[in-house]
Amino acid sequence: ILDDSPNAKAEKELMESNRLKFFFELEEGVNWLRGKGGTMRRVMMSSAMGVSALLAALSGVMLAWPDLPSPFIISLIALMFAWAATEFYIGFSRPVEGLEPSHPLIKISRMVWLMFVVYSWLDFKNGWTRVSLSPWLVISMLVLCFAALLIRLWAVIHLGTSFTYDVKRPAGNVLIRTGPYRFVRHPAYLGIIILATFPGLIVGSIAGFIGLLLTTLVQTLMRMKAEDKLLE
Repeated sequence: ILDDSPNAKAEKELMESNRLKFFFELEEGVNWLRGKGGTMRRVMMSSAMGVSALLAALSGVMLAWPDLPSPFIISLIALMFAWAATEFYIGFSRPVEGLEPSHPLIKISRMVWLMFVVYSWLDFKNGWTRVSLSPWLVISMLVLCFAALLIRLWAVIHLGTSFTYDVKRPAGNVLIRTGPYRFVRHPAYLGIIILATFPGLIVGSIAGFIGLLLTTLVQTLMRMKAEDKLLE
């Protein structure tokens, strides 16, 4: 028997209204979580490079500074802090709109790179594979590293908001051939390769330098390949 009384109709309308309200709030909650997930993804991608450089600098402070302070080491640690600050500036001032290459080798190489950073500092302190280098050679490499940081910053500033840590198709599918891109196709990556590898050689750690070079090349070349593929 159907109850068509006004009270029954009102109760049905109230139930229907509550159900619609529940699904509406559920959809809002899902959208909020998606937004938070996107924000966390942007924060993680934007800060990853800066955190790596900062950890490299802090490991130098903890492992090499107390016992063997020298103008070269102080300059190298200052360079790493400047690199970290630059990466944080880049990360939080540029959009994250594309995709980040997720190959396992990239993630593994990042962790192994940091291990070789620590090894290089320990090698500098304990002399496992350390070699003595000419002061002028060390100075030249420090100057090269500071120049690499400036080149990377120049490339980022020249691209403006078109520069991102993720991989995306450039606006209009047009390659930039001005500024530092007149001389090198990937000046920002060139700066990273120098910044991420030469510190091992500056402290005289041959094994550390080789490890830093290999792990940096794995990450950089795979990202360059992903970017070039978008332009095909």
